[in-house]
Amino acid sequence: MAPGCGGTRRSRTLAPLEPPVYVGRPLGDRAASSIFFARGGSWPPPRHNRPGGDVIESLTVIVVDDHAVVRRGLRDVLEQAGDIKVVAEAGDGSEAVSLACEHRPDVVVVDVSMPEIDGAEATKLIRERCPEVSVVALTMHDDRVHLYRMLEVGAAGYVLKRSAPAELIRAIRTVAAGRTYVDPSLAGVVLQRNAHGRGAAPSPETLSPREEEVLRLVAWGYSNKAIGKKLGISPRTVETYRSRVAEKLGIQSRDEVVRYAVSRGWLSGD
Repeated sequence: MAPGCGGTRRSRTLAPLEPPVYVGRPLGDRAASSIFFARGGSWPPPRHNRPGGDVIESLTVIVVDDHAVVRRGLRDVLEQAGDIKVVAEAGDGSEAVSLACEHRPDVVVVDVSMPEIDGAEATKLIRERCPEVSVVALTMHDDRVHLYRMLEVGAAGYVLKRSAPAELIRAIRTVAAGRTYVDPSLAGVVLQRNAHGRGAAPSPETLSPREEEVLRLVAWGYSNKAIGKKLGISPRTVETYRSRVAEKLGIQSRDEVVRYAVSRGWLSGD
């Protein structure tokens, strides 16, 4: 059993960041000012905005993989980005949980397939014991089973090992800002599940404009409190809208919300 977390970390409130970014590309305006995926612009920006509004110069990361050579390579790649600092490495899931609770990094990058405590179980424990720490899964698995399992246990990002290093860096920056990131090559996997797994996604016409607005923000990774602040309503009202959506569409879990959002093109940038 991995040890629990001690200590405290100051609470955060979500700072408005536009536009939301998912599946490798930004929604809406694609001007050079787009925070995460502007093309042709310089990176890194002078500062990062954390979800709580904290302004920092760099992001802290823990790298988790059971192969030392992989960890070393990831450290080198990430620290060359200029705005990312690797504060620790872990060789297994149990160590990952301990280090996450000790260092309280912005992001933990975790391999999915590891002996004993695997990436999914480690992610679940990290999110339970250190909920302010975001997790990005880095894996060779490109199937929907592994993708949705990691999303279900609380991973905010999912990147394939065959992707370019820039993809992992983008994912880290995205989830550190409180959003969700899915490797762009997996969009077809998500849509395939709609067609062959649980049937076609429900029709959006059954939702009111406000309900759809709330659901979009949920899919983009916003909390009830952040959604309320953005829309000028109370968190309790947000929860009411979420309950109505769940009743109308029959979607409640994180993977179902993301799947629905991808099927509607909300996360693709198209």
